[in-house]
Amino acid sequence: MLVVVVGVFLVVEFPLAVLFVVVIVQNSLRVEIIDAEMGDTASVLYWDTTILGHGIIWGHSDIGTR
Repeated sequence: MLVVVVGVFLVVEFPLAVLFVVVIVQNSLRVEIIDAEMGDTASVLYWDTTILGHGIIWGHSDIGTR
């Protein structure tokens, strides 16, 4: 169970960390690495992964079936 929790944590948090670093670099150096539309898409994918990951961790994998 610990392996599953750590694995899901890494899958969920690593993309957020990468996105956060990209945003910091963009704002600090005033360089456009990803455009606003790509950032919005990445944010939506991150939150979808988070929602599904929490459902799997807590045993409620029937998210979206109601």
